[in-house]
Amino acid sequence: MSEIEDSASLQVRLAEIELEKEKFKLQEVSEQRQTDLERDRMKHQHELELAKLQLEENKLSLERDKQRESSATGDSVLVRGFGSTQLNVPLHCVNLESDLVRGEVVVGVLSVLPVEGVDVILGNDLAGALVWGDASVVVTPKPTSSGELDDLAKRYPSVFPACAIT
Repeated sequence: MSEIEDSASLQVRLAEIELEKEKFKLQEVSEQRQTDLERDRMKHQHELELAKLQLEENKLSLERDKQRESSATGDSVLVRGFGSTQLNVPLHCVNLESDLVRGEVVVGVLSVLPVEGVDVILGNDLAGALVWGDASVVVTPKPTSSGELDDLAKRYPSVFPACAIT
């Protein structure tokens, strides 16, 4: 082979290599475009699912508002919330089914309770002594008899010190 043929053969081989490189680059671009298209498709699918969930949430919210309107008594009650804030809570008549209370009851309704995972807080008027014992303090005009106190002082001496500083 002559030097010219070797040079031409070398140039042909270089051109073939360049062509292979271009094919590879085009394949990479094509795969990247497919990846981009797939990512965009998935993004749009997620956006669509989110929009569907938002629509469902709005429908449920409207339904809840309709139920609230139909169950509202028109009255409200002032309650002390967590953190000692005072709230004006609208009252609603609902049918409650639980282990503690069954039947139609009037309850205060808030859109959100301050404790995550808690949906209902039963007040003493509904659950009463079923949850806690009667903690009512009774004030009487005359003290209890000293005999009862003497017996208690003997049973619980640490509760009744000999003297108290006030």
